[in-house]
Amino acid sequence: EGVTLNSFIYTSIFQACSALADLNVGTQTHGDAIKRGLVSYQYGESAMITMYSRCGILDDAFGVFELMNNPDVVAWTAIISGCAYHGKASEALSLFRKMRVFGRRPNA
Repeated sequence: EGVTLNSFIYTSIFQACSALADLNVGTQTHGDAIKRGLVSYQYGESAMITMYSRCGILDDAFGVFELMNNPDVVAWTAIISGCAYHGKASEALSLFRKMRVFGRRPNA
């Protein structure tokens, strides 16, 4: 009570849901963030991609990724990592090549 929700709080919640692989709370939080208009920001979207990936819902991870206007390297890394984590090596490598085509350079 008395806490104003903002994009940083949502990002933290998505990160916690990722760590716990808590899809139920994660999807509820995603819906709430959409209702409040606090979902379209780069770090929050990347955190959602990671959350859905870690929970094994790659279709939803791709859904968030594909809605991004201009994914940054953090978002690309999140979706590539999600594919790799679930044994989709060829898809991860394909995404890595696409990332380079779109002018994003790996930073690590």
